[in-house]
Amino acid sequence: MEISKHRKKVLGAGALAFVAAIAAGIAGGQILRLGGGNLPFAVTFALLTFVLIAALLATRPWWNRLDDVERDAHTNSFYWGGTFGAGTAMLGLVAWAGTQSDLARGSLITFAAMTAGYGVFWLVWWLRRRGEA
Repeated sequence: MEISKHRKKVLGAGALAFVAAIAAGIAGGQILRLGGGNLPFAVTFALLTFVLIAALLATRPWWNRLDDVERDAHTNSFYWGGTFGAGTAMLGLVAWAGTQSDLARGSLITFAAMTAGYGVFWLVWWLRRRGEA
């Protein structure tokens, strides 16, 4: 079965996003390795945030090439799968390490940040589309 031109563009953009994610992981690791303890928290956080933003922007060509059905599938899968996976990991860490452990606190902070990020992006989405109805 031959792959359509559109599908090739989606796969190519997806491969680029994958390579960018690997590069971002390496860059983030280098920032932590070289600056670990030597750089102020704000500098380390700013550098890691820059790497994260660059990695997310690298996925934009892939996202822009998806059709509405594919976007909806990824959004739905990430919402339900990501939320369930993060919640399960958080509960597992709390059960394993205890409620007062650093792991439990870290997982709670991660889950809270995911929820806050979801809320901000949903609010922006809603505000941008509320005039269309």
